[in-house]
Amino acid sequence: MRRILQPWAGLIGGVAGWYLSQQAGSGMIFAQCTRGHWWSVALLGAAGLALVAAGAMLSYRRWQDGRTEQDGWQFVALLSMLLALLLAFPILMQTIAGLLVPGCLS
Repeated sequence: MRRILQPWAGLIGGVAGWYLSQQAGSGMIFAQCTRGHWWSVALLGAAGLALVAAGAMLSYRRWQDGRTEQDGWQFVALLSMLLALLLAFPILMQTIAGLLVPGCLS
């Protein structure tokens, strides 16, 4: 089971990290408008980036292990790893925006 899921770990971790950052961050803006803290935005961004990094690292390990096998899983692992790195960019931008823009704008 591990050899089947490991190439997909970058995709799963990237999407999960972005989902956590986007949904929890936007929900926190409305729920904690008057008492929002900068560290909570930074913590959510760090958690999202940690999920992305963990998934990308697992896919990278599978890609490195599969370099001698030349099977289709090597391509899946490489694509999944690159997609995880691509999904780290919006998480980073959302976190920076959350730190720079004041809460509630009022």
